[in-house]
Amino acid sequence: MTSFGSSGSFMDHIPPEIIICIFEELQTQDVSSLRLASKAFAHLGAKAMFQTINILFSYKSLGHLKAISDDPNLSKLVHEIRYDDFYIGWVKQAYFEKVMFRLWHEQSSRGNVLSESSEEMMLKAWENYQGFFRGQRRLLYENIFEETCIDAFGRLPNLTRIRISPTLGLKAQKLCSEMMFCPPDFRSSYFWREISRPSHMVRTARTLLHACRSATINVTDLEISNIDWAFLIEDMGSESKTAPIHIAALGNLKHFSLSITGEIKVDLWHSMALVKKMLKPSMRSLESLSLSFNQKADDSRMLIFFARFCRMNWDNLRTLSLGFINLTADMFIGFCKRHSRTLRNVMLTQVSVTEGNWASVFASMKSQLKLESIQLVGLFTEVLVAIPSNGIGTMFDQCIGFNASDYRIEFERFFLGDGPLPCLKIISRNTPWDDPEHENGNGYSDDWEAEAHSESGSDSDSDSDAEEIFW
Repeated sequence: MTSFGSSGSFMDHIPPEIIICIFEELQTQDVSSLRLASKAFAHLGAKAMFQTINILFSYKSLGHLKAISDDPNLSKLVHEIRYDDFYIGWVKQAYFEKVMFRLWHEQSSRGNVLSESSEEMMLKAWENYQGFFRGQRRLLYENIFEETCIDAFGRLPNLTRIRISPTLGLKAQKLCSEMMFCPPDFRSSYFWREISRPSHMVRTARTLLHACRSATINVTDLEISNIDWAFLIEDMGSESKTAPIHIAALGNLKHFSLSITGEIKVDLWHSMALVKKMLKPSMRSLESLSLSFNQKADDSRMLIFFARFCRMNWDNLRTLSLGFINLTADMFIGFCKRHSRTLRNVMLTQVSVTEGNWASVFASMKSQLKLESIQLVGLFTEVLVAIPSNGIGTMFDQCIGFNASDYRIEFERFFLGDGPLPCLKIISRNTPWDDPEHENGNGYSDDWEAEAHSESGSDSDSDSDAEEIFW
């Protein structure tokens, strides 16, 4: 059997259909990108290239996955599957149509008559778009996506990590709303009203989980980010003619991350029961847990959710991350006590305490846990007054413009006496709703490129932001 190293040329060992799939993706790139790709083929090993496979909700993507899984050598190199149903597959297609419609709109508003070649181009684009729409509907309703994934996953013996991230679902819906200036016949056929509903977006994520379970693969890392709250509703069959898809329970997980967005309309107590059902087989194996809710919620609702969460126990939990959640001090203290033997890393992002105070929470963390690192991201003023200095808990009562380095020293002394805390990060981060000037109704910027540029520049500013916290 041919073995692949991590470096060196491997073109002779890759099946022709795989090479065709790769170069299909490069056909529309510029010359510099093609030159870089050719260098990658000459210097990268197959192990590096095929370690992570991206899946999109399209026939072409499923064909690539099937070709790799059918190859006896390449299938052993795949360790991670990343699934993003909107960003590359749907948003790019919709953005192309948006450009075409704007071209039509500009020409018609000026009273110009399109040339025969322009009309032919528009007609061809619209025919391609209708074919794309029909293909997406088939994938959604005829179980082709699930059946293909089950078959392919079963042929990937070393697959252990699954990442599900419909990152730009909300932006895709916004994109649809911007296209209302297009002709009525185009607008009436536009498919976002049907497919971009949360229930349909969530359905594909659930299908992927069931494919993992049905293929009996040993998934150890599962990350589900920016999913709608509908993900936690057990019966998804009420809005369609297809059978319900229930949440799959996956065993042997070591790392689990769940980030939920969207409007909260579900019973949170029932939702936490479904999270417990999904994680129950992994109670003994789970080492890292992250729960984040990127949506403001009613305190009473979130407390119900958190109460049920605190009743869960993990035998080997080492890392806990909570974001955008309201916690009850007594319940969190009880959670820390039950996990004091293993819990070593804690990250709290935009977390607030009700029915208690931060002083009791920190005191419990200090007495019950042997922390190796703690990160505080965007916490409120009440955290600052909770750290006592010389027995006085109001040292940081006047905290506007205070020196974060002093806060760091007091925090380290509070937790570990005179010993330094190995890893302590104090970060101030505004949420989208904190700055009304950057909102446009749904919390997203109209200028995608400007937003991407601002995000890329945020890393360079993070050090200065960490020096002062403004709450």
